[in-house]
Amino acid sequence: MVGAGLVATGLGSAALSGCAGDAAAPSAEPSLAAGSTEEGAFPVTIEHRFGSATIEAEPTKVVCVGMKEQDDLLALDIVPVGATQWLAFSDDRGNGLVGEWAVDRVGDAEITKLTMDDGVEFEKIAALQPDLILALYTGITQDDYDKLSALAPVVAPPDGIPDYGIDWEEQALTVGTAVGRPQKMQQLVDEVKTKIN
Repeated sequence: MVGAGLVATGLGSAALSGCAGDAAAPSAEPSLAAGSTEEGAFPVTIEHRFGSATIEAEPTKVVCVGMKEQDDLLALDIVPVGATQWLAFSDDRGNGLVGEWAVDRVGDAEITKLTMDDGVEFEKIAALQPDLILALYTGITQDDYDKLSALAPVVAPPDGIPDYGIDWEEQALTVGTAVGRPQKMQQLVDEVKTKIN
């Protein structure tokens, strides 16, 4: 788990060094930057262990039920409206939601903190009115998935991957595809792989 976190931090560091000059700062309202999706990115269907998720258009209110997907979003200058706390990140400013590298990317935006202490916080997630739920680095059940799917398209772990077992690269590329930035995410992944090889 720590190794995956370090790689995710590496993805963020690569994003900061590789595109800090051309990336717009996030607004005070968590969302995607307008007009930032790649041509032909939507609609897109992503297969996963519970079936598939079809995302018809650019999502603007993304919730991370998984514990690490916020790093992938922030590497793309996307601030989620809700994210699950991962205790590996204990910095006060990061509020246990994002790595130190990403605190400035969040800016003044407020991310609703979710926990998995008593399972998925369905009511809290519903109140955020998400249009995309990322649940890749999780152990959600079929029942959890069914309830979340009533709120928004849910991108769950790939079939055949154990709970909390998706590798950093597949997770990052899946997130990039889900939010309409697959080529940009591939570029960031390639930068990280160059640095760690």
